[in-house]
Amino acid sequence: MGVFLHGYGRCAQIISDPRLCFHQREQSVTADNPLAAEDKPKFPQPEVQQMNRLLIWLLSIEDAQRQKQQEKKEKSISDMQKINTLDQSQKLAAQRRQEAITWQFLHLDLMRHTVSLGNANVWHAIREEGTTKMIKEWSTAERQSICYVLSTRGAPLVVDSASQWSWYLLVSKAHVYKSAMRAQRYVYDRVLAKCKELIVKESSALSRPNEIQFVDPYQAAALHGAKAKQMAFLLLRRTQMYRTVSYLLQHERDELDNYLRSGDPGLTDHMPVWWCPWIHDVALLEGMLIHGVGSYLELHRHDALDVDAVAAFVRRVFVQGDGPQHPPVIDPVKFHSAAEQAAWVRDTSVQFPPVDM
Repeated sequence: MGVFLHGYGRCAQIISDPRLCFHQREQSVTADNPLAAEDKPKFPQPEVQQMNRLLIWLLSIEDAQRQKQQEKKEKSISDMQKINTLDQSQKLAAQRRQEAITWQFLHLDLMRHTVSLGNANVWHAIREEGTTKMIKEWSTAERQSICYVLSTRGAPLVVDSASQWSWYLLVSKAHVYKSAMRAQRYVYDRVLAKCKELIVKESSALSRPNEIQFVDPYQAAALHGAKAKQMAFLLLRRTQMYRTVSYLLQHERDELDNYLRSGDPGLTDHMPVWWCPWIHDVALLEGMLIHGVGSYLELHRHDALDVDAVAAFVRRVFVQGDGPQHPPVIDPVKFHSAAEQAAWVRDTSVQFPPVDM
Protein backbone atom coordinates (compact mmCIF):
# COMPACT_ATOMS: atom_id res chain seq x y z
CA MET A 1 0.00 0.00 0.00
CA GLY A 2 2.89 2.36 0.80
CA VAL A 3 4.47 1.73 -2.57
CA PHE A 4 1.12 2.31 -4.22
CA LEU A 5 0.58 5.68 -2.45
CA HIS A 6 4.14 6.67 -3.15
CA GLY A 7 3.56 5.94 -6.82
CA TYR A 8 0.49 8.17 -6.97
CA GLY A 9 2.34 10.97 -5.13
CA ARG A 10 5.22 10.64 -7.51
CA CYS A 11 2.81 10.89 -10.43
CA ALA A 12 1.44 14.17 -9.07
CA GLN A 13 4.99 15.47 -8.63
CA ILE A 14 5.94 14.60 -12.19
CA ILE A 15 2.79 16.10 -13.68
CA SER A 16 3.48 19.40 -11.89
CA ASP A 17 7.10 19.43 -13.08
CA PRO A 18 7.64 22.49 -15.41
CA ARG A 19 10.06 20.52 -17.55
CA LEU A 20 7.10 18.77 -19.16
CA CYS A 21 6.54 21.90 -21.23
CA PHE A 22 9.88 21.25 -22.94
CA HIS A 23 8.58 17.91 -24.06
CA GLN A 24 5.53 19.57 -25.58
CA ARG A 25 7.74 22.15 -27.35
CA GLU A 26 9.99 19.38 -28.61
CA GLN A 27 7.02 17.61 -30.13
CA SER A 28 5.90 20.80 -31.89
CA VAL A 29 9.43 21.48 -33.24
CA THR A 30 9.73 17.90 -34.40
CA ALA A 31 6.45 18.20 -36.22
CA ASP A 32 7.55 21.45 -37.97
CA ASN A 33 11.17 20.44 -38.80
CA PRO A 34 11.77 16.67 -38.68
CA LEU A 35 15.37 17.02 -40.01
CA ALA A 36 16.37 19.26 -37.13
CA ALA A 37 14.88 16.85 -34.65
CA GLU A 38 17.17 14.08 -35.87
CA ASP A 39 20.33 16.08 -35.07
CA LYS A 40 19.37 16.90 -31.50
CA PRO A 41 19.15 14.29 -28.73
CA LYS A 42 15.68 13.45 -27.54
CA PHE A 43 14.42 14.67 -24.23
CA PRO A 44 14.92 11.64 -22.00
CA GLN A 45 12.47 12.40 -19.19
CA PRO A 46 13.78 9.68 -16.83
CA GLU A 47 11.13 10.34 -14.17
CA VAL A 48 8.29 9.77 -16.61
CA GLN A 49 9.82 6.58 -17.91
CA GLN A 50 10.40 5.32 -14.39
CA MET A 51 6.85 6.22 -13.40
CA ASN A 52 5.45 4.46 -16.44
CA ARG A 53 7.31 1.34 -15.50
CA LEU A 54 6.03 1.68 -11.91
CA LEU A 55 2.43 2.13 -13.05
CA ILE A 56 2.69 -0.82 -15.41
CA TRP A 57 4.05 -2.94 -12.58
CA LEU A 58 1.28 -1.83 -10.19
CA LEU A 59 -1.38 -2.52 -12.81
CA SER A 60 0.12 -5.93 -13.54
CA ILE A 61 0.01 -6.77 -9.83
CA GLU A 62 -3.63 -5.69 -9.66
CA ASP A 63 -4.48 -7.77 -12.73
CA ALA A 64 -2.67 -10.75 -11.23
CA GLN A 65 -4.61 -10.39 -7.98
CA ARG A 66 -7.89 -10.05 -9.87
CA GLN A 67 -7.03 -13.12 -11.94
CA LYS A 68 -6.18 -15.12 -8.83
CA GLN A 69 -9.48 -14.13 -7.21
CA GLN A 70 -11.34 -15.12 -10.37
CA GLU A 71 -9.54 -18.47 -10.51
CA LYS A 72 -10.27 -19.04 -6.83
CA LYS A 73 -13.94 -18.24 -7.39
CA GLU A 74 -14.14 -20.54 -10.41
CA LYS A 75 -12.42 -23.31 -8.49
CA SER A 76 -14.85 -22.89 -5.60
CA ILE A 77 -17.81 -23.05 -8.00
CA SER A 78 -16.34 -26.12 -9.69
CA ASP A 79 -15.80 -27.84 -6.34
CA MET A 80 -19.38 -27.08 -5.30
CA GLN A 81 -20.68 -28.49 -8.59
CA LYS A 82 -18.61 -31.65 -8.11
CA ILE A 83 -19.90 -32.04 -4.55
CA ASN A 84 -23.51 -31.51 -5.65
CA THR A 85 -23.11 -33.95 -8.54
CA LEU A 86 -21.58 -36.54 -6.23
CA ASP A 87 -24.38 -36.10 -3.69
CA GLN A 88 -27.02 -36.43 -6.39
CA SER A 89 -25.39 -39.54 -7.85
CA GLN A 90 -25.13 -41.11 -4.39
CA LYS A 91 -28.77 -40.32 -3.64
CA LEU A 92 -29.83 -41.70 -7.02
CA ALA A 93 -27.78 -44.87 -6.49
CA ALA A 94 -29.28 -45.35 -3.02
CA GLN A 95 -32.76 -44.84 -4.43
CA ARG A 96 -32.14 -47.36 -7.22
CA ARG A 97 -30.78 -49.90 -4.75
CA GLN A 98 -33.84 -49.39 -2.58
CA GLU A 99 -36.13 -49.78 -5.58
CA ALA A 100 -34.35 -52.99 -6.62
CA ILE A 101 -34.69 -54.41 -3.11
CA THR A 102 -38.33 -53.36 -3.07
CA TRP A 103 -38.93 -55.13 -6.38
CA GLN A 104 -37.36 -58.32 -5.00
CA PHE A 105 -39.46 -58.20 -1.84
CA LEU A 106 -42.56 -57.49 -3.90
CA HIS A 107 -42.05 -60.52 -6.15
CA LEU A 108 -41.32 -62.69 -3.11
CA ASP A 109 -44.56 -61.53 -1.52
CA LEU A 110 -46.47 -62.22 -4.72
CA MET A 111 -45.01 -65.73 -4.94
CA ARG A 112 -45.71 -66.39 -1.27
CA HIS A 113 -49.27 -65.18 -1.62
CA THR A 114 -49.81 -67.27 -4.75
CA VAL A 115 -48.61 -70.41 -2.99
CA SER A 116 -50.74 -69.71 0.08
CA LEU A 117 -53.82 -69.20 -2.09
CA GLY A 118 -53.08 -72.38 -3.98
CA ASN A 119 -52.88 -74.34 -0.75
CA ALA A 120 -56.08 -72.88 0.67
CA ASN A 121 -59.38 -74.68 0.31
CA VAL A 122 -62.09 -72.02 0.36
CA TRP A 123 -63.66 -72.38 -3.06
CA HIS A 124 -67.14 -71.88 -1.62
CA ALA A 125 -66.26 -68.27 -0.82
CA ILE A 126 -66.92 -67.08 -4.39
CA ARG A 127 -70.69 -67.71 -4.13
CA GLU A 128 -72.96 -65.02 -2.74
CA GLU A 129 -74.75 -67.20 -0.26
CA GLY A 130 -74.30 -68.12 3.34
CA THR A 131 -71.24 -66.37 4.73
CA THR A 132 -70.86 -64.21 1.63
CA LYS A 133 -74.04 -62.23 2.29
CA MET A 134 -72.94 -61.38 5.82
CA ILE A 135 -69.70 -59.70 4.73
CA LYS A 136 -70.62 -56.38 3.14
CA GLU A 137 -67.39 -54.39 3.32
CA TRP A 138 -63.99 -55.31 2.02
CA SER A 139 -61.78 -56.55 4.83
CA THR A 140 -58.06 -55.80 4.97
CA ALA A 141 -57.19 -59.39 4.07
CA GLU A 142 -59.53 -59.31 1.07
CA ARG A 143 -58.18 -55.98 -0.15
CA GLN A 144 -54.63 -57.29 0.14
CA SER A 145 -55.44 -60.60 -1.53
CA ILE A 146 -57.20 -59.10 -4.53
CA CYS A 147 -54.42 -56.51 -4.94
CA TYR A 148 -51.78 -59.26 -4.97
CA VAL A 149 -53.66 -61.30 -7.56
CA LEU A 150 -54.20 -58.24 -9.76
CA SER A 151 -50.50 -57.36 -9.51
CA THR A 152 -49.62 -60.89 -10.59
CA ARG A 153 -52.10 -61.48 -13.42
CA GLY A 154 -53.61 -58.10 -14.33
CA ALA A 155 -57.24 -57.01 -14.34
CA PRO A 156 -59.48 -59.20 -16.55
CA LEU A 157 -61.98 -58.00 -19.12
CA VAL A 158 -64.63 -60.73 -18.97
CA VAL A 159 -66.96 -60.98 -15.98
CA ASP A 160 -68.01 -64.63 -15.98
CA SER A 161 -65.93 -67.17 -17.88
CA ALA A 162 -64.14 -70.34 -16.86
CA SER A 163 -62.13 -70.66 -20.11
CA GLN A 164 -60.59 -67.18 -19.96
CA TRP A 165 -59.14 -64.97 -17.25
CA SER A 166 -62.23 -63.32 -15.79
CA TRP A 167 -63.51 -61.63 -12.66
CA TYR A 168 -65.08 -64.93 -11.65
CA LEU A 169 -61.66 -66.58 -11.70
CA LEU A 170 -60.19 -63.54 -9.95
CA VAL A 171 -62.38 -63.87 -6.87
CA SER A 172 -61.77 -67.60 -7.03
CA LYS A 173 -57.99 -67.18 -7.07
CA ALA A 174 -58.03 -64.42 -4.44
CA HIS A 175 -60.44 -66.33 -2.15
CA VAL A 176 -62.55 -63.28 -1.36
CA TYR A 177 -66.15 -63.42 -0.17
CA LYS A 178 -67.53 -61.25 -2.97
CA SER A 179 -69.20 -61.70 -6.33
CA ALA A 180 -67.47 -61.17 -9.66
CA MET A 181 -69.52 -58.04 -10.45
CA ARG A 182 -68.77 -56.51 -7.08
CA ALA A 183 -65.06 -57.21 -7.43
CA GLN A 184 -65.09 -55.57 -10.86
CA ARG A 185 -66.79 -52.43 -9.52
CA TYR A 186 -64.40 -52.30 -6.56
CA VAL A 187 -61.31 -52.51 -8.79
CA TYR A 188 -62.52 -50.06 -11.45
CA ASP A 189 -63.91 -47.49 -9.00
CA ARG A 190 -61.27 -47.62 -6.27
CA VAL A 191 -58.15 -49.69 -6.91
CA LEU A 192 -57.16 -48.36 -10.35
CA ALA A 193 -57.72 -44.75 -9.27
CA LYS A 194 -55.56 -45.29 -6.19
CA CYS A 195 -52.84 -46.88 -8.37
CA LYS A 196 -52.70 -43.78 -10.57
CA GLU A 197 -52.50 -41.62 -7.46
CA LEU A 198 -49.61 -43.66 -6.05
CA ILE A 199 -47.61 -43.59 -9.27
CA VAL A 200 -47.39 -39.79 -9.31
CA LYS A 201 -46.45 -39.80 -5.62
CA GLU A 202 -42.81 -38.94 -4.92
CA SER A 203 -40.86 -41.93 -3.67
CA SER A 204 -38.48 -41.67 -0.74
CA ALA A 205 -35.47 -43.88 -0.09
CA LEU A 206 -36.22 -43.84 3.65
CA SER A 207 -38.97 -46.14 4.83
CA ARG A 208 -41.31 -45.18 7.62
CA PRO A 209 -42.77 -47.52 10.23
CA ASN A 210 -46.29 -48.88 9.76
CA GLU A 211 -46.31 -48.25 6.02
CA ILE A 212 -49.01 -49.88 3.91
CA GLN A 213 -47.35 -52.51 1.73
CA PHE A 214 -50.14 -52.93 -0.84
CA VAL A 215 -52.56 -50.72 -2.75
CA ASP A 216 -55.30 -49.96 -0.23
CA PRO A 217 -57.93 -47.60 -1.69
CA TYR A 218 -59.37 -46.99 1.79
CA GLN A 219 -56.13 -45.36 3.01
CA ALA A 220 -54.44 -42.10 2.06
CA ALA A 221 -51.63 -42.12 -0.48
CA ALA A 222 -49.19 -40.63 2.05
CA LEU A 223 -49.50 -43.77 4.20
CA HIS A 224 -48.38 -46.10 1.39
CA GLY A 225 -44.75 -47.20 1.18
CA ALA A 226 -42.38 -47.84 -1.70
CA LYS A 227 -43.59 -51.42 -2.09
CA ALA A 228 -47.16 -50.23 -2.53
CA LYS A 229 -46.04 -47.80 -5.24
CA GLN A 230 -44.16 -50.56 -7.08
CA MET A 231 -47.20 -52.80 -6.76
CA ALA A 232 -49.43 -50.07 -8.22
CA PHE A 233 -47.10 -49.71 -11.19
CA LEU A 234 -46.99 -53.48 -11.69
CA LEU A 235 -50.78 -53.75 -11.47
CA LEU A 236 -51.38 -51.08 -14.11
CA ARG A 237 -48.58 -52.41 -16.30
CA ARG A 238 -49.89 -55.97 -16.37
CA THR A 239 -53.46 -54.79 -16.81
CA GLN A 240 -52.36 -52.84 -19.87
CA MET A 241 -50.42 -55.85 -21.17
CA TYR A 242 -53.44 -58.12 -20.71
CA ARG A 243 -55.68 -55.75 -22.65
CA THR A 244 -53.09 -55.57 -25.44
CA VAL A 245 -52.85 -59.37 -25.63
CA SER A 246 -56.64 -59.68 -25.69
CA TYR A 247 -56.92 -57.14 -28.51
CA LEU A 248 -54.21 -58.82 -30.59
CA LEU A 249 -55.68 -62.30 -30.31
CA GLN A 250 -59.29 -61.25 -30.90
CA HIS A 251 -58.96 -58.46 -33.48
CA GLU A 252 -55.48 -58.62 -35.06
CA ARG A 253 -54.88 -62.37 -35.26
CA ASP A 254 -53.97 -62.46 -38.97
CA GLU A 255 -51.55 -59.53 -38.70
CA LEU A 256 -50.01 -61.16 -35.62
CA ASP A 257 -49.47 -64.46 -37.44
CA ASN A 258 -47.92 -62.68 -40.42
CA TYR A 259 -45.50 -60.83 -38.16
CA LEU A 260 -44.53 -63.97 -36.23
CA ARG A 261 -43.78 -65.74 -39.54
CA SER A 262 -41.87 -62.77 -40.98
CA GLY A 263 -38.49 -64.08 -39.82
CA ASP A 264 -37.60 -60.97 -37.83
CA PRO A 265 -34.40 -61.82 -35.88
CA GLY A 266 -35.70 -59.87 -32.89
CA LEU A 267 -38.34 -62.57 -32.31
CA THR A 268 -35.71 -65.15 -31.33
CA ASP A 269 -33.09 -62.98 -29.59
CA HIS A 270 -32.19 -64.31 -26.12
CA MET A 271 -34.66 -67.18 -26.58
CA PRO A 272 -34.02 -70.95 -26.38
CA VAL A 273 -32.91 -72.74 -29.52
CA TRP A 274 -36.25 -74.57 -29.77
CA TRP A 275 -38.37 -71.40 -29.63
CA CYS A 276 -40.58 -71.04 -32.71
CA PRO A 277 -42.41 -67.67 -32.79
CA TRP A 278 -45.59 -68.76 -34.60
CA ILE A 279 -45.93 -71.75 -32.26
CA HIS A 280 -44.61 -70.79 -28.86
CA ASP A 281 -45.29 -67.03 -28.95
CA VAL A 282 -48.89 -67.77 -29.86
CA ALA A 283 -49.09 -70.34 -27.07
CA LEU A 284 -47.64 -67.79 -24.64
CA LEU A 285 -50.17 -65.12 -25.64
CA GLU A 286 -53.06 -67.58 -25.46
CA GLY A 287 -51.85 -68.70 -22.03
CA MET A 288 -51.79 -65.08 -20.86
CA LEU A 289 -55.33 -64.61 -22.13
CA ILE A 290 -56.50 -67.68 -20.21
CA HIS A 291 -54.47 -67.49 -17.00
CA GLY A 292 -53.33 -63.87 -16.78
CA VAL A 293 -50.06 -62.12 -17.57
CA GLY A 294 -47.87 -63.11 -14.63
CA SER A 295 -49.15 -66.62 -13.93
CA TYR A 296 -45.81 -68.22 -14.77
CA LEU A 297 -46.59 -71.67 -13.40
CA GLU A 298 -49.75 -71.99 -15.48
CA LEU A 299 -47.99 -70.56 -18.53
CA HIS A 300 -45.20 -73.10 -18.17
CA ARG A 301 -47.77 -75.90 -18.31
CA HIS A 302 -49.92 -74.42 -21.08
CA ASP A 303 -50.25 -76.25 -24.40
CA ALA A 304 -47.02 -76.08 -26.47
CA LEU A 305 -45.05 -74.58 -23.56
CA ASP A 306 -45.33 -77.69 -21.42
CA VAL A 307 -42.05 -79.50 -20.81
CA ASP A 308 -43.29 -82.74 -22.39
CA ALA A 309 -44.63 -80.87 -25.43
CA VAL A 310 -41.33 -79.01 -25.80
CA ALA A 311 -39.37 -82.27 -25.52
CA ALA A 312 -41.51 -83.88 -28.24
CA PHE A 313 -41.08 -80.79 -30.43
CA VAL A 314 -37.29 -80.78 -29.98
CA ARG A 315 -37.06 -84.50 -30.71
CA ARG A 316 -39.22 -84.22 -33.84
CA VAL A 317 -37.60 -81.09 -35.31
CA PHE A 318 -33.94 -81.42 -34.30
CA VAL A 319 -33.38 -85.19 -34.14
CA GLN A 320 -36.01 -87.22 -36.00
CA GLY A 321 -37.27 -84.81 -38.63
CA ASP A 322 -40.83 -84.09 -39.71
CA GLY A 323 -41.20 -85.97 -42.97
CA PRO A 324 -39.08 -85.99 -46.13
CA GLN A 325 -39.60 -82.27 -46.75
CA HIS A 326 -38.39 -81.34 -43.26
CA PRO A 327 -35.24 -83.29 -42.38
CA PRO A 328 -33.79 -83.06 -38.86
CA VAL A 329 -31.87 -79.89 -38.06
CA ILE A 330 -29.03 -81.80 -36.39
CA ASP A 331 -27.37 -84.72 -38.12
CA PRO A 332 -27.84 -87.85 -35.96
CA VAL A 333 -24.24 -88.82 -36.74
CA LYS A 334 -23.05 -86.07 -34.39
CA PHE A 335 -24.38 -88.04 -31.43
CA HIS A 336 -22.15 -90.95 -30.43
CA SER A 337 -24.93 -92.87 -28.70
CA ALA A 338 -28.64 -92.84 -28.05
CA ALA A 339 -28.00 -91.86 -24.43
CA GLU A 340 -26.09 -88.76 -25.53
CA GLN A 341 -28.91 -87.87 -27.89
CA ALA A 342 -31.54 -88.30 -25.16
CA ALA A 343 -29.45 -86.21 -22.75
CA TRP A 344 -29.18 -83.40 -25.29
CA VAL A 345 -32.93 -83.45 -25.91
CA ARG A 346 -33.58 -83.38 -22.17
CA ASP A 347 -31.17 -80.51 -21.48
CA THR A 348 -32.49 -78.49 -24.40
CA SER A 349 -36.14 -79.03 -23.47
CA VAL A 350 -35.80 -77.67 -19.94
CA GLN A 351 -34.41 -74.36 -21.18
CA PHE A 352 -37.08 -71.70 -20.83
CA PRO A 353 -37.05 -67.94 -21.46
CA PRO A 354 -36.34 -65.82 -18.37
CA VAL A 355 -39.18 -64.01 -16.68
CA ASP A 356 -38.12 -60.60 -17.96
CA MET A 357 -38.35 -61.84 -21.56
